[in-house]
Amino acid sequence: MISFRQVIKTIVLTILAILLSLGYASDVFAAEDDIQKEILRYKTMAKANPNNPSVNYRLGALYTSQKDYDLAIKHLKVTIENSEGDYAAMNLLGWCYYRSGNMVDSKVMFEKVLTIEPDNGSAKRGLAKIAAN
Repeated sequence: MISFRQVIKTIVLTILAILLSLGYASDVFAAEDDIQKEILRYKTMAKANPNNPSVNYRLGALYTSQKDYDLAIKHLKVTIENSEGDYAAMNLLGWCYYRSGNMVDSKVMFEKVLTIEPDNGSAKRGLAKIAAN
């Protein structure tokens, strides 16, 4: 059974992924200096526990906000490997692939999200953008 905490975490991470995918990262994150400090803080945590899905998701989101899609992809893959069914990470990974021009992997991620959460609007928008190209 899924705990209440897991449900809330999933909701918050999904909202964050949607905001990032729509380009509202500046509204979600603080000033550039604060982002760099947060990246350093999470990198330190990742050194202590490199497979921690929460830490890697946060790094993926931070790197996405910085448009550093290669590093975001690296951390989001670790999140998914260590947190099976994390559709928020899959969705954000889909957008990172999309923004880096990798439409094949982007489509795969969005389709995986929809197998877990069929009504996910962000994944549907991603597939629609890919189909329009």
